[in-house]
Amino acid sequence: MKNSDDLIGRYYNSAYSQLFTSGSCGVVWNFIHAFMERPFRKVRNENILEIGCGSGEHFRFVKQNFATYEMTDIDVTRVATNYPANVRIRTEDALKLTFKDNSFDRVIVTCVLLHLHQPEVAIGEIYRVLKPGGTAVVYLPCEPGVLFRILRYFTVEPKTSKIVGGRRAARIIHFTEHRASYQAVNFFIRDMFEVKARHFPFPTPFWNLNLFTIYFMKK
Repeated sequence: MKNSDDLIGRYYNSAYSQLFTSGSCGVVWNFIHAFMERPFRKVRNENILEIGCGSGEHFRFVKQNFATYEMTDIDVTRVATNYPANVRIRTEDALKLTFKDNSFDRVIVTCVLLHLHQPEVAIGEIYRVLKPGGTAVVYLPCEPGVLFRILRYFTVEPKTSKIVGGRRAARIIHFTEHRASYQAVNFFIRDMFEVKARHFPFPTPFWNLNLFTIYFMKK
């Protein structure tokens, strides 16, 4: 059996960018990032926090003139350094952010909460650092919904398998990384925030029939 840490390292260093920057997966991923930013194009001078920035793939979709942008992750080694002076890259744990209360006008979270053992703690941290009246924007896959699992089986999993050495290795990565469920995260988000949600591809809240939800969450 291959070491799961080694598999996960190979996945993020080699497979992740290939999967989500090309083909149908790339089209969907670009749509998600663009949709998350659509309401904020004309907003100015916000202090923005991004939690779980990965390699920094979301930043190119941010079109507004912000005051500051904190780009954070538990591991920032994959993030480039050629950003404007008002962008700061820093290591942060989503479960224990070091920022003061009411620090940010907006918080951006893409595909992070499902990876956590305690997503409710991270959601509480988002609430804490967000200013009153501020907005958190969260992308949440419908894991383990029926449509989500079918699409993963026929698209992401075969591509991942070719890179990491078979379907078994791909599934080890997936089930090791996806710790929480859509139902749990959705509950905690709605329990804490005033929420507007868009479900895709169908405008129905039934998570088994959809692939992902994008939340616009007001404090």
